[in-house]
Order: sequence, then C-alpha cells, then structure tokens
Amino acid sequence: MIIGIPKEIKNNENRVALTPAGARELVKRGHKVYVQATAGVNSGFADEAYTAVGAEILPTIGDVYARAEMIVKVKEPVAPEYKLIRRDQLVFTFFHFASSEPLTRAMVDSGAVCCAYETVERADRSLPLLIPMSEVAGRMATQEGRYFLENPRGGKGVLVGAGAALATEPIACLVLLVIFLVEVAITHIVSLGSIIIAALYPVLTLCYWLWKGADAASLVFITVCCVLMGAYVIWLHRSNIQRLKNGTEYRFGEKKKENQ
Repeated sequence: MIIGIPKEIKNNENRVALTPAGARELVKRGHKVYVQATAGVNSGFADEAYTAVGAEILPTIGDVYARAEMIVKVKEPVAPEYKLIRRDQLVFTFFHFASSEPLTRAMVDSGAVCCAYETVERADRSLPLLIPMSEVAGRMATQEGRYFLENPRGGKGVLVGAGAALATEPIACLVLLVIFLVEVAITHIVSLGSIIIAALYPVLTLCYWLWKGADAASLVFITVCCVLMGAYVIWLHRSNIQRLKNGTEYRFGEKKKENQ
C-alpha cells in the first residue's frame, strides 16, 4: 500500500502521525511511505530520519494526497484539505464527526473511506487508540493546573509537590491503602512465611510502578512509602522473629510450643 503522511496544518497542531520507527516497520513490510517535507520537525523528527529508514520526502501536501492510497493524520482534515481527498482514498485519523457538520458533509461528498481512530475497538469493546490520549490528557491536567496555580495567573502561588503529583495516579493511593490493610490483617497471623510475604508487598508495589513508568515525583513518594512499610514490617515482627528462632510460634495471639 502507498501511505502518505501530510504535515498537520490545523492551528497549534505540532504532532506528526508517523514516527521514523513506524515508517521503518511499514517499509520493512513492503509498503511505500511518503512524508511531506518538515512534517515531523515540530515533533523532533528531521526529514533525514525518515529517508534513513526508506521513506520518501515530498515537497507539498498536495503531492502527498495525490500519490497516497491511505492518508494517515493526527487530527481531522481542515477546509484546505477537503479538495485534496479523492474518492476511495482511505483517510485514517481522529475525525470526531459529531462535532462538525461541514467536515462530515465534506467527507461524504469526497467519497473517501474514513476510518476514525476514536471508533477502533478491540474484541472486548475497549478503545485502544483513545487509551494513550486519555493518559496524555491526565498528565497534562496536572501540568496545566500547576501553571494556573501560579500567582501571576490568578492562583494562590501554591507549589505542587510529590503528593499532588501522585494524585494523578489514584490507583497508587488505593494500592498503598490495600498494602497497609494487609499488614494490619497479618499482625496476628505470624509465621515465617507471612513475614516474608508481608515484606515483599512494598517491593512488589515499587516494581509495579517502575514498570508502569510513573513520573519521578510519584516514584519518590512511592519509594518512601515502601521503605516506611518495610521498616514497619520489621518493627512489627521483631519479637515474633525472635520467637521463631527460639522454636515457638504465635497464631491469633496464642503461644504454641513446637513438638520436640
């Protein structure tokens, strides 16, 4: 297939629909990739990065639309692009047809095959192309909120710290609460195995958030919580560990001598 990547011309849209890594994968699978000149510059990708992986640079947006069988974009086409889209051409992008009657009518009149990112579903009805957008929006919400908290913007001049950054990860707070409740629950069910399991909870939590790619402030907060919980486990069971060494064991508060 011949795939075209035009430069986004919507106001304040600086993204590009395809990275050089994506272009390399398409070329490797036998597709022809055309990229408009400087399409990726605002996203940090020079034209040379695309040509190095086998894509071809075209000078104008008209050239890209004229040659491509499938157009891949970030945002919906704007008015100057309507006339460039031809019948049976596949256009793959965010459309949001419900919010724009002129766009909807233009695409119907063009006869193009329009595939909207926001309508792509997995078998379980989840929306894989909206998930990363939601993650970006969630992180940007904190960033924008911090911006408007500044005094010159009418805010109270409040400095957002690690705890507030963690608020963008509500699941982290829930996980930490569950860990605490589990620690309390095993207080009276003491054995060597339960002590080891209790000590592993903070470690596994930290590993999970490292894998999720939490931001630096969240990781610092989570690490401190995990260290404190680990210390809490050791302190909580200090006497019980000694009892285990002496051949006794506590279960539900009752002391039991091991059979000699």
